Amino acid sequence: MTPVRPLIHTYIVELCRGNDFMIFSNQQDLRGLGKLWSVAARSRGSLIYLPTGKNPLTPYLINDWHGRGLDLVLLHHHLQFPVKKWKVIRSNMKNGKRLSIESESVKAEVNRYMHLTAQDYERLWNEYPHDRLHVAKRFETLFLVGSSRVFRYMIGSFIDLSRTGPRISVPGRYHDHNHLDSFLKRNDKVSEDTSLTVDYYDRKAWGS
Repeated sequence: MTPVRPLIHTYIVELCRGNDFMIFSNQQDLRGLGKLWSVAARSRGSLIYLPTGKNPLTPYLINDWHGRGLDLVLLHHHLQFPVKKWKVIRSNMKNGKRLSIESESVKAEVNRYMHLTAQDYERLWNEYPHDRLHVAKRFETLFLVGSSRVFRYMIGSFIDLSRTGPRISVPGRYHDHNHLDSFLKRNDKVSEDTSLTVDYYDRKAWGS
């Protein structure tokens, strides 16, 4: 599935050292991402594909980050999707189902998960570690593989940032952002963990 309204102000990049991913979005797209995470939570049998790699990177992003943007895929663990075959699958994809993120049910779910408590997050970290996101990069695409619980718990990270970003960010000096690392699975077999951050970035405000 792909959204009816493309997120044309969203850029996903990777630091040159690898395993460090950033999602840059303006206020409107951050709201859209929160709603997409809500749809992903309910779409246990579907794959949500955002062709954000088509969005041309701004001069700021090219100079300060990796020079090429990534697509994004959200899906559930139980699908056991063959990520290694994504290049072939993507090339053979026809127009998928177009989804609307403006339905009343989506808005209601977003509002519901904007008021989670510290105890809710502790349960995710301690009681449901298997629900957390697995992150993989293949063929210029960032895969976030999770569960209904973790997708719902992440909604507030995008919606909150859409509200605080314009107020706290200082163009040219500081971007308001949220670290999403606590939602990720940890791999004790590697020396360096994967990092994921969402960053408020308005091209007009930064002038590039």
